[in-house]
Amino acid sequence: MVALHSLSTAFQTIAHRPTLVLPAAILGLISVLSVVAQGSVWALPVSLAQLVAIPFVVAGFVALVEDARPGGRETRDFVAAGKRYFLTVLGGNVLLGIVMVIIAGILLVTAVLALGGFDAVFHGEFVITPVSVGIVGVVGILGWLVSLLFRFFIPAVVVEDRRVGDALGRSVEFVTGNFLSVVGFALVAETISLVLGLLPMWYFLYGAPTSVDEFVAAAGPSFAGTPTPLGLAILFLTGVVASLVGQTYLVCFFGECTDAQSDRPSTTY
Repeated sequence: MVALHSLSTAFQTIAHRPTLVLPAAILGLISVLSVVAQGSVWALPVSLAQLVAIPFVVAGFVALVEDARPGGRETRDFVAAGKRYFLTVLGGNVLLGIVMVIIAGILLVTAVLALGGFDAVFHGEFVITPVSVGIVGVVGILGWLVSLLFRFFIPAVVVEDRRVGDALGRSVEFVTGNFLSVVGFALVAETISLVLGLLPMWYFLYGAPTSVDEFVAAAGPSFAGTPTPLGLAILFLTGVVASLVGQTYLVCFFGECTDAQSDRPSTTY
């Protein structure tokens, strides 16, 4: 199965090119800074800095992985790729953000209506039935599937040197043409992200909530918990590992599927 084979290729690529940890470390540092700045006067400047820095770093990261993976194309170096594709990735991210907000809004309204309407949901008076659960479940799956359509926008930009519209179309074409493999990839990738990133981050920043009320309080924007130095260190390390594995896996999967479609020979280390 290509989803599992490309995961193995991702680990081979990391072992072959350990310097891939450097852009992953930059992404990990950005994540830590956003947590430290949360709720302070620095929150907005840090968010704006993230908006500028992340497209540059991710574009360079993807170029390095494509250059390092078995059978990969020769691409620009980190800085050159970041400069060339920064505006494309930034513009695409903004456009995708707008599109996904609209789609999420439509799906959310559908789910709320299935539960009895906004008034019933806001006042906790909705009735859960098998039909409403089924509709909400279908809506959730549809939202997840829609998000998959644009998952490979950045690899399409950097690896295949495409502009925004062309790259978005290429991502949709790639997903629909490799649908079952993409679903397998997404399940593996999201499991890795959950295990390496989200769970450790949650535990070390917020602890382990023992009740629903504690969970809601920790998840809320007004949560007053202060991360410890140890928590921030763990957040940084897990963020680095999650970014390193996740981005490398994304590019290797995209590359292997593309190689198979074009019948390009692939080498191994």
